[in-house]
Amino acid sequence: MAKTRHIFWRYDRPSRVLGRTNFILDLVVKFPTSQGHLREKWADIKPEMRKKPDVKYFLTRNPEYDRGHELVCLMELRADNMRSHARRGFLEGLH
Repeated sequence: MAKTRHIFWRYDRPSRVLGRTNFILDLVVKFPTSQGHLREKWADIKPEMRKKPDVKYFLTRNPEYDRGHELVCLMELRADNMRSHARRGFLEGLH
């Protein structure tokens, strides 16, 4: 099994990964009609959680998350960074 390499970028502090200084990307994908979203019981964020800095950041950047809007997340696409099903499709697409 391939070892997965996790790289975490943080909104609250710069870091260097792969020889580059990371940047903040605040993009929200908004669909005219929902393409699927969390059920209300799962989307509800408890008041004590709303006080956490990471949760505050998320809610500030994506206040309509409960309507299926998505905060963009980026990752490096590499075969060793994927699970088997995704890896097969990725490698097929390269050839």
